[in-house]
Amino acid sequence: MSDSNSKGYKYIRQDGPVFLSGNQAYLRLVFEQQRRDRDAGLNTGGFISGYRGSPFGAFDMDARGVESDLNERDIHFNPGVNEAMATTAVWGSQQIELFEGNTFDGAFGLWYGKGPGVDQAADALHHANLWGTSKNGGVVMAVGDDPMSRSSSIQQQSEYVLSGLCIPIMHCSSVQDIYDFGMIAYQMSRYAGVWVAVKSVSDIAESWYMVDIDPKRTEVVIPSSSEFTIPDSGVHTRWPDRSVDQDERIVNARLPAVKAFTRVNKLNKVTLDCQKRRVGIITAGKSYLDTTEALDDLGFDAQMRDDFGLAVFKIAVIWPLEETLIREFAESVDEILVIEESRPFLETQVKDILFDMPMDSRPLVMGKKGRDEQTQFPSNGELTPALISKVLVNWLKPYKTTTSMQQWIDVLSTTENKLTLPRNTVERTPYFCSGCPHSSSTKLPDCSSEQLIGIGCHFLVGLMDRKGKTYTQMGG
Repeated sequence: MSDSNSKGYKYIRQDGPVFLSGNQAYLRLVFEQQRRDRDAGLNTGGFISGYRGSPFGAFDMDARGVESDLNERDIHFNPGVNEAMATTAVWGSQQIELFEGNTFDGAFGLWYGKGPGVDQAADALHHANLWGTSKNGGVVMAVGDDPMSRSSSIQQQSEYVLSGLCIPIMHCSSVQDIYDFGMIAYQMSRYAGVWVAVKSVSDIAESWYMVDIDPKRTEVVIPSSSEFTIPDSGVHTRWPDRSVDQDERIVNARLPAVKAFTRVNKLNKVTLDCQKRRVGIITAGKSYLDTTEALDDLGFDAQMRDDFGLAVFKIAVIWPLEETLIREFAESVDEILVIEESRPFLETQVKDILFDMPMDSRPLVMGKKGRDEQTQFPSNGELTPALISKVLVNWLKPYKTTTSMQQWIDVLSTTENKLTLPRNTVERTPYFCSGCPHSSSTKLPDCSSEQLIGIGCHFLVGLMDRKGKTYTQMGG
């Protein structure tokens, strides 16, 4: 179908850039993956399941809007009762070849859910990833984190749970990344036999972007036998199978295959370079976007990067972090600054990788703390270009400073001073929508009553004068 009046047009058209939201970029992956399979002579189907919630609150709506287009292509959308049930269903999509009557060469799966959903489904995800993926299947996880808890009951940083489940993680800095990384993730999943999480935070997943869908952007190279040899045990699903064998394959076959795939395709790479490197930034996800904005604000163009010897290394696969590409970058600089939101996930891995480098060639690695061992980036909440700008100026001061850098810091200081001035404001607290049943059902019958706070819209009670106390997790 290519009719421009079709709701599925933005998922089906193949020419030129397409304006997509983050949610729609995830959804487009299944259309494109099947198109590529059909071009390769594979008769595959698809299966989508997950549980909605910010930043995927509109994912169900987007999928239902093009359900006829999905069905026409043998891609089945079935949202889960919860994230664990959705995981189990997607896990089943990787087992179809084990049963009689199957008419497909494979089924690619797409799971979607927010950070608390990863927590809730951890046991199911652990089982499914240990089991693995089928040769012509593969599973991509659309994971959405809300680091500032704007639409959630708690802050989220899913990489700790995902890495504990041995699920590789790609971290997106834009809607373009969601599309590019998602397409690459399917190939990684098939090659290494693992589920692959493609993570984005709310600011990315809920934004819109003109996405370049040129297939050449996401072409990959499969490691040759000289670059990596998959063990005789293989990496894909099979039956019968034992959990101890699955665990052995994860450690000795699948995760090494992920690293080889990352290395050969140079998924982690320098994106901003200079003629002769002295200092380097390592970053990923939204922090990469914030870092490049901070550099622009400070006046860093190509000439200025050459003057400072500054290069930026962008990490696509944040776990497992491939060692060779990191070491090659580290050998070219004297100092490294790791910029990331929340707890030091990348910084810890980088320091571990570089620990055994010779002292005369090992760069100084800083991240949450600076040279003086004082905290410069918080381990909670989110980073901003303004904060990153200040840290960059302080970090680079021993090397050089420029007029443009000082001018921007002066602008930030002036703005902060103005924001601290007292002012008369009207308090605008969140409230229930007009006509919402919660608006009347949460009014207490008498002044001595109290109520417990529920998750979802009911959570707004805690911001109102309705005597709400305590809350539980979703489903509690």
